[in-house]
Amino acid sequence: QAREARRNEQMLKNALHQAGFGQVASKLQENIKQGLDGFTIPVSYHVNEKERMDFGLSFAKDQNGQYRFEGYRAALTGENKPQESRQQVFHIQEGGVTATEAYHLLSGRALQPQSCVGENKWLQLDFTDKDATGNHRVKEFRSGYGYDLEQTLRDLPLKENQNPELAGKLAAALAGGDRQQVTVERNGREQKFFIEANPQGKTVTLYDEHSRKVSLSSVLGRKPADTVRQAKESLKAEQHAKTEQHTGKARKNGMSIG
Repeated sequence: QAREARRNEQMLKNALHQAGFGQVASKLQENIKQGLDGFTIPVSYHVNEKERMDFGLSFAKDQNGQYRFEGYRAALTGENKPQESRQQVFHIQEGGVTATEAYHLLSGRALQPQSCVGENKWLQLDFTDKDATGNHRVKEFRSGYGYDLEQTLRDLPLKENQNPELAGKLAAALAGGDRQQVTVERNGREQKFFIEANPQGKTVTLYDEHSRKVSLSSVLGRKPADTVRQAKESLKAEQHAKTEQHTGKARKNGMSIG
């Protein structure tokens, strides 16, 4: 029985480490020793000087007396606007979502979760829709949807494209949910922007140094006809995503998948 308890504890520590919560191992031991049917471990930290993440890690004892790491509630709060805190419960199944990925999702960005490596599947929270439990719906864009991030980046006049290693790192960072700084080269001039993946629109989203969204057409100097065509394609892609969301409801990784 003691061996089973040690094995159970090690499995929990591995799961915590994989999810990005390895720092709570000692607190885990303390709670297990109390023998409670279930317990929650709080974790809080500042992602940067303006944003804070708060987590509540949930554990429960099953019928065999073994503890399970069931998942966690994540909340992203901006120091300047605490009333606009966003929350989501992530269940730990088949790898689930890591703490860093939870931050990116609550920030509104899309990503390819580490637990789905090789599947070319993108996830993004829909802040306009919630399920019966109060969780934001999760939009899912699979390979059949047709989003090719690397090709999208190659089609842009980015300085990073001149270096295969930098181009690869940029694509990997965007796939992980990061917002990255890039250099756009046009008409002999260089301009700095921040960029995010946008699988729903099958494109990328650009921001200036003040985090204000910038239209891709204005940056690239596209003609009005090109702008209209891109807008139509983006609208069509968005409508397709909504259709998939309402016709293909499923449960995976403890999240509502559209």
